[in-house]
Amino acid sequence: MNEIYFDNSSTTRVSEHAAQAALKAMLDEYGNPSSVHHKGVEAFHALHADRAALADILHCQPEEIFFTSCGTESNNTALLGAAQALPAKVKGKILVSAVEHPSVLEPAKFLQSRGWDLKTIPVDTQGLIKLDAFEEMLEADTAIVAVMQVNNETGAIQPLKEIGALIRQKAPQAFFHIDGIQAFARLPVELALWKADSYSASGHKIHAPKGVALLWLNRSRYIPAYLRGGGQENKMRSGTENMPGIRAFAAAAKEAAAKMRDYAEGMYEIKQ
Repeated sequence: MNEIYFDNSSTTRVSEHAAQAALKAMLDEYGNPSSVHHKGVEAFHALHADRAALADILHCQPEEIFFTSCGTESNNTALLGAAQALPAKVKGKILVSAVEHPSVLEPAKFLQSRGWDLKTIPVDTQGLIKLDAFEEMLEADTAIVAVMQVNNETGAIQPLKEIGALIRQKAPQAFFHIDGIQAFARLPVELALWKADSYSASGHKIHAPKGVALLWLNRSRYIPAYLRGGGQENKMRSGTENMPGIRAFAAAAKEAAAKMRDYAEGMYEIKQ
């Protein structure tokens, strides 16, 4: 019996190409990127190449990409880090859409429990942010805004260009985070057009293994490191890098990005 699997929004089967990349990293390119001997240097160059490949898909600088263990970690890092970057006594307004994933909602609620003013942006019957209501909610003390690119339940695609423009018009200092986990390498990413500050993506949504993800952080922004130690990931996230996962993530991302248009057309045909 042939299996028909309809749960790719939850997780995907690892592609052959990504699996081979991970296997090669485990068996051949197994050095620690922080080591100065041949195997370490080999792993360092592989890490640099994969960061550059993902930056190419995101249209950003490689040094703006930080590898994490999952989308939840990326989203938590962005929100909690943006809050920590402000002076201790500053606790402004946080705006998140009514349809955000728990990995955004829960850290926002945590900040609310610490005195932050959390507000939920309403959506219409299609699950899209009501821009008029959002514009009214934006005020000078708005510190953080978090909106997903594509909803994991409905597939609704948020109008990020309009959202970003409103933020920079009414609360230019606000930190704008985009959860791109359901969209990365499936839809185009236009970080500059959206006027975003951070963006998250996860490997296992695009046929890479579980346990690897990324956070893009605009180089004009600062958030404090939350894992301290050896100084990996430009001192943002210390700890030996998950090279099998990163190698597979980059391989899967390049594969998905190359087929982006065909994928979108195929999904539309299936939907119809």
